[in-house]
Amino acid sequence: CDPEVASDAFHHLRPEPGVLGKEVTPLQSWPKVPMAYIVCTEDRTATPQWAMRAGRERLGVEPMVIAGGHCPMLSRPKELAKVLARCA
Repeated sequence: CDPEVASDAFHHLRPEPGVLGKEVTPLQSWPKVPMAYIVCTEDRTATPQWAMRAGRERLGVEPMVIAGGHCPMLSRPKELAKVLARCA
């Protein structure tokens, strides 16, 4: 990200509640709605290899790929908007 954008985003961060990955969903299956999965090629949180596999195996969709890291809404908002528009 541009340093100014990153700095502004940093000031809006809040602590994580610590339950991510620990809570069990009450859903028995995914809802019957259209789904999409976006993979960022430089994501170091959800690696692209894992994310591609997860999109296919867990949601049954072919992931859409864009350049960038874990926060494309900050680093590549135009590219993300284009992909989201395709989803709509």
